[in-house]
Amino acid sequence: MNVNEYGQVQYNTQEVIEKIYSQEWQTVIGFIEGVNEIGAWNENCTQFDLQPIQTVTKPEQDPTTYHQERSLIWKMPLEYTKFDPIQFFSTELERLSLNTQEYVDYLCGELEAWNNVMSRESAILLWKFLNYLMTTCKENDIITGVGRGSSVSSLILYLLGVHCVDPVKYKLNYEEFLR
Repeated sequence: MNVNEYGQVQYNTQEVIEKIYSQEWQTVIGFIEGVNEIGAWNENCTQFDLQPIQTVTKPEQDPTTYHQERSLIWKMPLEYTKFDPIQFFSTELERLSLNTQEYVDYLCGELEAWNNVMSRESAILLWKFLNYLMTTCKENDIITGVGRGSSVSSLILYLLGVHCVDPVKYKLNYEEFLR
């Protein structure tokens, strides 16, 4: 048994044969028959104006390229894609009366640490999505909690409303979260 780069379990032919004949895989026979039935259904769909059953195909790109391309796709409303996180952090510090040098230094240090962990483009996309997620939760009265684990050491997540713990006030180190 092997696990490929996409996380799919793969057995060689001999392993499959042994498992089927040892009756260890009774459900596999049903699965294989099910796949054949889906194929037969899809072949007949065009004749009867029916919707085919979607099947999953293996991506054609190598795993690294595949995951890099997918990491840049975040489904959210257009208004949230125009969100400027850096401007938001500055405005939010002022709104919360936290625009002291201590908070600004903490924010600058954390922004630099984020850039060391992931590309700036990926971080900005993540913050845009988190803004969308937290806004949606608040608008729909979905409880999000006060914070958990090392994430409470992030001033950025605090400003986005992901948690309710002020990391500067409690002298927490954002490097704990970003390690």
